[in-house]
Order: sequence, then C-alpha cells, then structure tokens
Amino acid sequence: MKWFKYVVWDVAVTLYILVSVLVKQNLMFLLLMIYTIVMLIARIAAMSGAKTTKLKRTQQQAPEWFFHVLYAVNVAALIWGGRFVLAVLWAGIWGLAFYTQKKLSRSV
Repeated sequence: MKWFKYVVWDVAVTLYILVSVLVKQNLMFLLLMIYTIVMLIARIAAMSGAKTTKLKRTQQQAPEWFFHVLYAVNVAALIWGGRFVLAVLWAGIWGLAFYTQKKLSRSV
C-alpha cells in the first residue's frame, strides 16, 4: 500500500462528499460544485494529451480499480443525497477518467 500516499487527496474528496451529503450545508455544496467543475475541466484537458506524461506517472502509483471504487462511491452518495446534478457531473468525470486510462494503456 505504498501507493496510498498518492491518493490521499482523492480519499479526502470522497470523505468530503460523504459528509456534505449527510450535513447538506449550502457552503459545502458550493465548494463541491466548484471543485467538481475544476475536476471536469482537468479531465477534459487530460484527454487532450497535454498532461499525459504527468497523468501516466500518477496513475501507475495506484491500482486502476481504486479510482473506480472512489468514483462509484462519489456518484452513489450524491444520488442518495439527492444531488443529481453533481452525480451526473461526477459520472462524467468517472467516464473521462476511464477513457483517459484506456487511452494511456494503448499508448504504453
């Protein structure tokens, strides 16, 4: 589990999503919406290939399934909490991450 130190931020975001679904504060929702949009833009940029080298290094540190589990928990928690717009955006982030990973797998 040496790779865990590389995914601490991802785990923290998932925990934040879980807490925001339980607490349902507007400020938490706003911060999560901003972060989600930034993540979506970052994933779209990663698809363009501009950050492929850095992404490749990061993705090799942790198993692929770990990120899929985190994204699944994020989407499920947001659906359960009634944050459907965020759930759709996180499903999009998940899909883009999957596509980018497949693109990187083919290029290696």
